[in-house]
Amino acid sequence: MDTINQLLNDFFALANEASPWLLLGLIIAGLMKSFVPSWHSIARLRRYLPGYW
Repeated sequence: MDTINQLLNDFFALANEASPWLLLGLIIAGLMKSFVPSWHSIARLRRYLPGYW
């Protein structure tokens, strides 16, 4: 039981440390999605990955 308790404590400590960076990444991704037109990213993907599109 002590091992499970320690595992949960470590998991929550890790989530507590990582959550601000995950939130910052989500905000940046949302801003990029709203400001970069979708046709631009699709054209870039077609240029760099010609066999997949």
